[in-house]
Amino acid sequence: MKSILPESIIILIVILCIRYFIGFGDVVIGADGCGYYDYLPSCFIHHDLIRKDLKSDIDSLKFERINNVGGGAYSNYGSHIVNKYPVGTALLQMPFFFIARVFATADNSYSDGFQKQYQKAIQIATFFYLFCGLLFLRKLLHLYDIKAYIIIFCQSMIALATSVMAYSSYDASFSHIYSFFSITAFLYLSRLYFKTNRNSSFILMCALLGLAIIIRNINILIVLFLPFIARDYMNFIYGIRSLMKSYNKTILGLFVFGVIIFIQILVWYLQTGDFFIYSYQGESFDFSNPHFLKILFSYRKGLYVYTPIIFLASLSVFFLLKNKRYFEFFSWVGFFSILTYILSSWWSWYYGCSYGQRVYIDYYAIFFIPFAIFLNEVKFSKFVMIISLPFIPISIIQTYQYKNYILHMIDMDKDKFWTVFLRTHDQYRGLVWKNNVDTNNYMLADDIYIPHIQLNEEKSDCVYIFKNEDIPDLSKITLIQVEAENDYNPSSELEIIIMINRISDGHVFTYIHKYFIHLNQNGLKNYHKGKCDFIVDPVISSDDLEIKVVLKNNGTQSQINNLKINFFAK
Repeated sequence: MKSILPESIIILIVILCIRYFIGFGDVVIGADGCGYYDYLPSCFIHHDLIRKDLKSDIDSLKFERINNVGGGAYSNYGSHIVNKYPVGTALLQMPFFFIARVFATADNSYSDGFQKQYQKAIQIATFFYLFCGLLFLRKLLHLYDIKAYIIIFCQSMIALATSVMAYSSYDASFSHIYSFFSITAFLYLSRLYFKTNRNSSFILMCALLGLAIIIRNINILIVLFLPFIARDYMNFIYGIRSLMKSYNKTILGLFVFGVIIFIQILVWYLQTGDFFIYSYQGESFDFSNPHFLKILFSYRKGLYVYTPIIFLASLSVFFLLKNKRYFEFFSWVGFFSILTYILSSWWSWYYGCSYGQRVYIDYYAIFFIPFAIFLNEVKFSKFVMIISLPFIPISIIQTYQYKNYILHMIDMDKDKFWTVFLRTHDQYRGLVWKNNVDTNNYMLADDIYIPHIQLNEEKSDCVYIFKNEDIPDLSKITLIQVEAENDYNPSSELEIIIMINRISDGHVFTYIHKYFIHLNQNGLKNYHKGKCDFIVDPVISSDDLEIKVVLKNNGTQSQINNLKINFFAK
């Protein structure tokens, strides 16, 4: 039990941080995670994995469930439909899926594989493989003779100061934690092989490499890191020559590797009738146009911007150069350069709606090996560790921001980043998500104008009610625009509510609610004219309607000028 105590405590801290600061979601199997996971319900509940004899255009009804799986999990491949995501993540989730299946069907109710029991099972599975990844990281760093407290520090920083927090909570069904486990275990066994030359280490090394590849095919790149793991040129060459001499060991290792890879090949065949396919139809790499700097430094999704501890860990590589460990330095830099070049050449280098630069999570171990070596050998290691600790609350806060729509999932920039940096109050939710509508496509039908509003520090509402002749023909209105001149103080909790309701029974047709700072156009902390657009459904006009404008003052003194509510028809 003592041997797993550090990892157990770290996972407990992760769970407590999520529970009390970030919040667990009811649904963790979503977006890309639906595709990685759907092999399990497809095989064991719906029995619709084998489709090679079905054509999607002829047997369209048989593909109804598949077409409704979220995250764009399935893509067209010729006349067939294929799950574009690899099968490896589902294989690791399988034991947890079966446990959930027992509880989900205990009352004989219908189960489609996405009920609450399955959601919780996948959440637990992700924590389990994060635990395993941290355990293998400890074993790996032990082979470098790293002090125990430094290993625990590195484990803690990976779990608490990186994107791991996000992808072990509400995006737990994504493949990245599973890849982190398999790659870290592969690196441990590789290091063990180069140190001991044991047959068993090589066989297991081949098995873990195969598993890593069928979790994410791009993980095959990790073999390029083997020179660094070997530590020096002579040890690397000796390990390769040993394989060439020991035919039985090499053949058995390749056989194990091939068996695991064949699982993916078989799944492709069962879906399409072809053994080798490219499942990401319409998506590809553009190696002539890599976004090398953006993937590392961009405010949109830059690795170093959203996980600064990785930047610090990357800098520690120069310690190897300073100590004339040239082979390790150049093999690390070479691998990192190739990895970044390839990852940044993907058509969507920012990898969709996600938090941070998630594709590097799989390879976190490669950053923390040189970082641990650096901390282990310098005299000021404790100082470096202390100044790294703020990265933990920054990571937790930004994960909270992402979950609560304060950070934008896909469209961050410098202004948005610093506008909401470490902000967690409710008024910041959706602030950087605002989209202005092109009013050239609309016709201004009418407006409501309030020239001046003075709000004091009392927590009282200011209410304006408009009826009859002051109300436009709402049956044609599809856009409402609110504009006003104001000092958009970031600490202001002033809210504006616009309601269109029926007077006789109070039925509300339209309800618009925004914090006033969401109207700003030119940034916070300055006085200017701002606006916000709202797409609405038309309301059948009658004499029984009223428009109510409410300014909820939550104790902030404010002066609003030229408040205007414009009504546009399409």
